[in-house]
Amino acid sequence: MNTPATETVLVNGFAPAPKLHPIGIQLEKRDTRVLRSRQQWDQLPVLDAAVSELIAHVQDENRHDETVPLNALTMDEQGYLVLDGDRIGAEKHGFRQLCQRARIPGGSAYLAACPPELRARNLNHWLDRTGSDDRVKLRLRRTSETYSLFASVSPSYAVYDVPEMLAEVLTMLPSDARVEASYDGLHLRFRAVFADEKPVNDMGEVFRFGVEITSADDGTGALWIAAVVWRVLCTNLMLFSVERQAKVKRIHKGRSSDMVAALFLGIRACKQIDEDFGQVWSQAKQEQLSPNKHDRRKLLETLFDHKVLQTPGIRATESIGAILTAWDREPGLTRADLVNAVTRSAHEFPWPNVAVAEGLEAQAGRLLTVQLQS
Repeated sequence: MNTPATETVLVNGFAPAPKLHPIGIQLEKRDTRVLRSRQQWDQLPVLDAAVSELIAHVQDENRHDETVPLNALTMDEQGYLVLDGDRIGAEKHGFRQLCQRARIPGGSAYLAACPPELRARNLNHWLDRTGSDDRVKLRLRRTSETYSLFASVSPSYAVYDVPEMLAEVLTMLPSDARVEASYDGLHLRFRAVFADEKPVNDMGEVFRFGVEITSADDGTGALWIAAVVWRVLCTNLMLFSVERQAKVKRIHKGRSSDMVAALFLGIRACKQIDEDFGQVWSQAKQEQLSPNKHDRRKLLETLFDHKVLQTPGIRATESIGAILTAWDREPGLTRADLVNAVTRSAHEFPWPNVAVAEGLEAQAGRLLTVQLQS
């Protein structure tokens, strides 16, 4: 590893982390708002363009991994990690993981709040106490002038980053799929929806199917593949995740070929769910929840009480009101109407952050099969 002559300026002793990189989604204030209208869907990038942009974005980081004994590292008074004479900036996340691997009592919270010189004194004390068998894989990137530590993972961690994974995805999905994705330097959320519109019953309802892939390059999350479904309306596409029908989870251990196999199996399962989904949706359209529309609030209260529906950080009464408002837009008393109400609220209500909306999408998919009590 060759350290460039010019180094990144640290902020309070830490290297700055990359900004969120969105594809096919628009940024509003601090959140990502996924495009939902049918016209906007047609404007999303196709698979090849989206994949190429993401791969190039991560390759520009010039990543480099080194597996070393923990006690081979020190920190200088400016906050740089030092390895074999090379200085490495530490991003807060990578520093936190390094403290965990060094088994520092209390973790990184106190050290992160210290000025760099005091942080260095404490960290060096604990690093020096580790043994030669205490090893760590340092995940480094160089997005500007110098390397920075973005993750500290186990030596057995199987590297399967965005470029390698998406190169495989490109060969597994139809070329006319449309993509929306976000990558924050650590975590990828990649959603591809296939162009074909498929009727699933004799009621004239049409859906598009797709796949959602989430992964983390820092060891905090497994490769996760789940099916998604877009309900095609006159002008809108209402999306919800269908985790029950097809999903694959694979932790980052073993050989990279194992990760490729998991990706292939997950995508294949997602591409084959349309027939099974049609049966589940038809049943949901026929299952009556209650003869009384006033029981809808009671049903939603029960679902929140049993944590079938959750909106973290938001009062259940407010969330129930949002779902009921959405339900009134497309009234009905079947299980399918409940699912539609939850997905519509996810897309149309101004939730304080995108995580709540995405959580409701996934919960709506589970509502297709969960036992309901009113």
